[in-house]
Amino acid sequence: MPDTPGAVVLARVEAGRDEDLVLRRNHHQGNDFIDLRVFTADQTGKVGMPQAAGLCLSPSKWRELLPLLQAALDSAGAEDEEWTKPLTHAVSTRN
Repeated sequence: MPDTPGAVVLARVEAGRDEDLVLRRNHHQGNDFIDLRVFTADQTGKVGMPQAAGLCLSPSKWRELLPLLQAALDSAGAEDEEWTKPLTHAVSTRN
């Protein structure tokens, strides 16, 4: 999603020396989106250039994804065997 002037920054987390992860709320073509994107430093060193790396999803898709992210975080540090198993409640509507 292009950098939209109407986007509202909800949070910014330092991700590296010249990178931030930026969580934004956006409205585009009549739809609401939550965008989590990597921003890098511009020529002046100020972090503010959005990159292609990120996720821009509708609020309903984020709600669907959040429990899966939480389950993945909960299994972090588990035995190697557990770490490589797919989440049992991950459901896709695609074949």
